[in-house]
Amino acid sequence: MLIAVMGATMVVFTGCSGMYRHRQDPEKRAVCVVEKISNKLDLTKEQHAKLVAIKDELMMKRGEFEPLRNALFEEVLKQTKSGKADPAEINRKLDSLETKVKEFRPILVAKFVEFHAMLTPEQRIKLAKKLEAHGKWRDK
Repeated sequence: MLIAVMGATMVVFTGCSGMYRHRQDPEKRAVCVVEKISNKLDLTKEQHAKLVAIKDELMMKRGEFEPLRNALFEEVLKQTKSGKADPAEINRKLDSLETKVKEFRPILVAKFVEFHAMLTPEQRIKLAKKLEAHGKWRDK
């Protein structure tokens, strides 16, 4: 289920940011994702508002990862510049990040369930077709 959520997100992210997606602000990308999903699935105003609320909650949680990701990057950079690599310290940083991911997983799954529940059967079929197409493209 988590893979499906991440896959759906990636389908939309890749369509929203083009070749410069790594440079686009995450909030702008998320807004684009919401708009693209709304358009592709023909969401109602109520569904769109729910999707915006889901996006807002997930973006707030996303901020909790930044300090951990930055700390990991800084540690790797520091060790790269030094004469010695300390795997124990890198593993400590990765463990912290992994712990946060495990805390986030139930929230992500709950938001997927919430999103799924708001869709009509026709919208779920459209989404499934998009996911299948993305899966075929991704596997090449």
